[in-house]
Amino acid sequence: MLIIVESCGGGLVNFRNLSTSLLVAILVLLGGDLCFANTPDWDNLMKNGMSAFKLGDYVGAEKSLQIAVQQAEKFGPEDDRLASSLNALGVVYRNEGKFAQAEQLYRRSLQIREHSFGPNGLSVAECLNNLAVVYKEQGKYAEAETFCKRAVNIVEGQRGQDDPAVAAGLNSLALLYKVQDKYAEAERIYNHALQIREKALSPNDPDLAQSLNNLAEVYVEEKRYVDAERFFKRALSIDEKSSGPHHPYVATDLNNLAALYCLQHKNAQAESLYKRSLRIREEQLGPNHPDIAESLNNLAALYAQEGKNKEAKELYLQSLKIQEKVLGADHRSVAVTLSNLAQLYMQQGKYADAEPLSKRALQIREKVLGPNSPRVAASLREYACIIRKNGREAAASKLDKRANSILATWKKTNQK
Repeated sequence: MLIIVESCGGGLVNFRNLSTSLLVAILVLLGGDLCFANTPDWDNLMKNGMSAFKLGDYVGAEKSLQIAVQQAEKFGPEDDRLASSLNALGVVYRNEGKFAQAEQLYRRSLQIREHSFGPNGLSVAECLNNLAVVYKEQGKYAEAETFCKRAVNIVEGQRGQDDPAVAAGLNSLALLYKVQDKYAEAERIYNHALQIREKALSPNDPDLAQSLNNLAEVYVEEKRYVDAERFFKRALSIDEKSSGPHHPYVATDLNNLAALYCLQHKNAQAESLYKRSLRIREEQLGPNHPDIAESLNNLAALYAQEGKNKEAKELYLQSLKIQEKVLGADHRSVAVTLSNLAQLYMQQGKYADAEPLSKRALQIREKVLGPNSPRVAASLREYACIIRKNGREAAASKLDKRANSILATWKKTNQK
């Protein structure tokens, strides 16, 4: 049985992907390998789709996995190969920002597996976790928490409380608390996950590095920079030993540590690590992978902080070009880069240049996340600030009012 699980943090992400909301899926095999008997065409379509996904070729991944779903439909409406195909395609859709389509596929997969394996099967937990990812991305934290907790309970019941699979579910749950600024609760759960992994795994297991990164991220939010640096460096050491100095995991660790140094205004150290991270990603992932765009964004943000506006602009534009090519013009990561570039222009007092970029970022977020997302509220405030500088006070006030209303409603909903 193929299990395709996407952590609520999107895999080895947490602070590893600081400047963009681009998330990377985890593909986990539980209970067997990818192959089913006598289905070579379907097997190959699934393998090709997941390989394309890992390389950042979402268009190619989507195409292969759509055909895999069509093939799997022939096996029958309750066949687990269909559920696996739906989950795999859902992961791609989620990373493309197609949340409604991803949710539909995940729910159908969940129905198949609940019918086939009962409500407490491990594969059911996978579907629940994937649904939680979609809700988390849309700011529907109450719904995401319900699904995350149910998934953790299932895995604990099937494998015991000290199984590493439980730690993965706990990481997802902790991230939900972190994104809601509930840092004490997030830290408690991340620590629990780390303890499970330290007990069950080897000292240099990459999953241990993930847990260290997760905790370090919380420490950053709490401004415990010494603790954060220690954990980031330990994670980096583990990944270098287990995966080699040129692995993408190492690039992500370097990116995290650089981001921490950036917050502390240790710019020379940050720049060196960002550049090393970028080199690894270019070597291992190719010139058009979404992670390359992330690295360019982060380096651009550092240059903007240093007042190197020309260099920052060039890198933002390079990042934008990759994202639009690979992810599409309306992806949420495109909105992040547009907003970053708009803020660069704002720093220079170029409000006329900033306005169309900020407006487009707002439109993308409204389309992808819906009109009532907290991220839409942040875009509204940014756009309001720009048009206020451009002399349109009345229009700016309306945008601020709408942003405040969104945030008030969201806060009330998520406090229930």
